[in-house]
Amino acid sequence: MAATSRTFPATERLGAGGWLNVALLSGLAAAAAATVFNLAISERVLDEAARRERPAHDVMLIEPFTRGQQHGGMVVGELLLGLAAALLFAGAALVIGPRTGAARRVWIGLTAAAVFAIVLLPAVKYPPRPPGVESDLAIGERQTAYLLLVAVGLAGAGAFVALFRRGLRGAAAVALLLPAALAFVLLPDDHGKTALPSRLVNEFRVTSIAAQLVFWLAFGLAGTWLLRRRDA
Repeated sequence: MAATSRTFPATERLGAGGWLNVALLSGLAAAAAATVFNLAISERVLDEAARRERPAHDVMLIEPFTRGQQHGGMVVGELLLGLAAALLFAGAALVIGPRTGAARRVWIGLTAAAVFAIVLLPAVKYPPRPPGVESDLAIGERQTAYLLLVAVGLAGAGAFVALFRRGLRGAAAVALLLPAALAFVLLPDDHGKTALPSRLVNEFRVTSIAAQLVFWLAFGLAGTWLLRRRDA
């Protein structure tokens, strides 16, 4: 009896260790890309906002951390973000992967969901605030609203994928956008008050959002490249 061969999809060959390796390397690449972007562009805007925030009579006060130490903290923060994203992506891909049979499709879909829920939705409802901008909401209230908005975005993205795969494209679009629209209406608004020029506030928001996009774009591209190499 002749033996038959079977070609397994990439996701069937990737176990927990394989997904974790891809995710960790992608997280490291994303942290490096975001760090370079922040040091080259974002920190200049943050420096100007912090300088304008400090009253003239407090210019000579000694800050608890030097700018060099703050830069080091930013690098550590990006690395921790890369690690957290890696662990979450590896776990999600391990669960979702066997149901799709296409590792790169899983990775791209997860990255797109993260961009939609973690970057785009909050950027519209709760845009980044530079130093010197007072929030209408208490810190805990703003954080809770932000997390609820992210959760709604992720749930909508998951429903979109499930319905789209069944050919229900109209229902998929509704599942993605309707919960987000309801969240925008129901969650409290946050109109910050500041003496900073609008030009600086807008520049800070643009660079902050761009830094997040750089992180997730690098994360998605690195993972896709690594998965393609595994299939080669």
